Amino acid sequence: EFRRHASEGSVSLANVAQADAAGDGSHGRGGMMGAADGAKSNLSVSPRKAGYHAELPQMAELAALNASKPKPAPGEKRAQGSSSHRHLSPEATGFDGKPFTKVVAAEINAERRSREYVVFNIRVHDATREWTVLRRFRNFEQLHKQLRNTYKYGGHLPPKRYIFASNNWEFVEERREQLDVYLKDIIASQAYGASPEVFEFLNPWSSAY
Repeated sequence: EFRRHASEGSVSLANVAQADAAGDGSHGRGGMMGAADGAKSNLSVSPRKAGYHAELPQMAELAALNASKPKPAPGEKRAQGSSSHRHLSPEATGFDGKPFTKVVAAEINAERRSREYVVFNIRVHDATREWTVLRRFRNFEQLHKQLRNTYKYGGHLPPKRYIFASNNWEFVEERREQLDVYLKDIIASQAYGASPEVFEFLNPWSSAY
């Protein structure tokens, strides 16, 4: 818009100049001044204002696009904004329905450098609760022995490694993945997946671990 008005103003000034050169006295200085004033008024539109008006169609298109997006149903909105799960209480004695687990992280306990060890962060949830429990590899060994003695469990626990560098995160991550698969295999069992032994292992309030 700014460029169009400026172009029109330039054309008007050129026409007046040609007429004045041809000797039209009545259109000389007065016509020149009038045309100049008209060009000045046309050029008074600021680029910022012109840009503001140019943005209006884009804003309208954006508003129409947002209005066309499907809105979630009221039930879906409430389900996303709230959770029915609660933390595991110390009085709990078992799972509520089928449990699910994931070994989500591994941390190195460096309180004593001469006795560094890895702690695995396990996230657990059942039908109504969710919580997190920390276990060392020797705790997995303890669970493995219990399941083998009680249920004749034939699964394979990843082999123990007595010497490792604490900064060897490649090994630690590999061990985390192995224990995650191992624990999921136990949980998937109909015979002992929700057994008291497994619940004690995954219970952060358990005195056995």
